[in-house]
Amino acid sequence: MIIQFNEILKQRNEATKQGLRLNAITMAELQKQKFPPRQYIVPGLIPARGLTLLVAKPKMRKSFFVLDLAICVSMKQKFLSLETKQGAVLYVTLEDDSQRI
Repeated sequence: MIIQFNEILKQRNEATKQGLRLNAITMAELQKQKFPPRQYIVPGLIPARGLTLLVAKPKMRKSFFVLDLAICVSMKQKFLSLETKQGAVLYVTLEDDSQRI
């Protein structure tokens, strides 16, 4: 179902009157917002916030790639010759057992 722009504004205004917040903004409002610079775990490669997907064919060693990244970030070592920002790491491997790792 397509909702017209005016209908979205009407719903937002009604929600505001009721003390609720409708998470819809206009493009004009979005363009006026100021955002802090994006922070990276690995500069230019992996942002500190949001979702990052690592996608490749099976058996392309993605698990070892991410494990190496996790070790580098936890120890503030270079990853792929790039500086990393040190941080806490939680490595959750849902497909591998201890023997495979």
